[in-house]
Amino acid sequence: MRRYRWHRIVTGLVFVAAVASVTGVTASRQRPTAGAPYRLVDGWPQALASVPMGWVSWVDVDSIGLMYVFRRCPVQCSNGTHPAGNDPAASMLLFDSTGKYLREWEPKSGGQAKEAHGLHIDRNGFIWTTDVQLHVVRKYRADGTLLMTLGKIGVPGETPETFNQPTNVLVAPDDSIFVTDGYGNQRVVKFNKDGKFIRTWGRKGAGPGEFRIPHGIAQDRSGRLIVADRCGLGATGCTDGRVQMFDGDGKYLTQWIPPGGAFAPQAVAVDAADRLYIDDTLNAKIWILDAKSARVLETIDGAGGHGMSVSSTGDDIYLTGSAAGTRRYSRTRR
Repeated sequence: MRRYRWHRIVTGLVFVAAVASVTGVTASRQRPTAGAPYRLVDGWPQALASVPMGWVSWVDVDSIGLMYVFRRCPVQCSNGTHPAGNDPAASMLLFDSTGKYLREWEPKSGGQAKEAHGLHIDRNGFIWTTDVQLHVVRKYRADGTLLMTLGKIGVPGETPETFNQPTNVLVAPDDSIFVTDGYGNQRVVKFNKDGKFIRTWGRKGAGPGEFRIPHGIAQDRSGRLIVADRCGLGATGCTDGRVQMFDGDGKYLTQWIPPGGAFAPQAVAVDAADRLYIDDTLNAKIWILDAKSARVLETIDGAGGHGMSVSSTGDDIYLTGSAAGTRRYSRTRR
């Protein structure tokens, strides 16, 4: 097994040019290669014909195995993958642990999303979402009651009270809230459990602690924050994607890029054994690393997506993106 270490940025670091130009986010249903550690579960989830999966942005699973699927559009958004004015509002679909469709989860108190993006279910069962068109992060109870809104609805900005197209949210074990404010702003914002602003860090760039598009966020067992800093996915290729690590106050620690350099990390997750999972769209691959040493443990080929969730054991990986809907990869070797 080859070993790869976390690479600290040094003067003169040059990213290897992308081997292919990426003009949008797509998700392949290609099977993992023979002998792979995971298999794609066919016929999962069991969506009804009357409830199309459409364009799915993110997915997460709660402590009892209920799966929440954050759907951007029921079939296809009329404006590419982003809702136009005449498109229906985003929705949340709920499935049981076997993949059986249960119902559409209904947020209350006017908390419906306009453009579904990030989704996170915290250790207390609260449901957190990001809405890139309305520029807000919302917290709900499992019954759909809206408990908190961070940001100002429909107002983009770069202040302690505003976001500009936030991509994802994470609630740490101490209940601190971290938001990747990634499309319009290139920063991470930290709040306390009550939503009071604490600090922010990051700006546009490729230097230590700078971002192109901070798109996903997770935390390892030592408390380090892991940010998927996605490349621009534009016509110029994808030469600056990386995963960055910070302490809980935003101090830059290190970064990781895979062998070859070209990389589009969309989402990151950490399981109970401190394994780090990285969803890499450009290479249609999930990288599985030891979070502490960054040694590559396994990879799943043909599995790139947009949003990702991983079971605490690491035996199941849930992936979303584009018209491929939601997929589940289950471990074949225990």
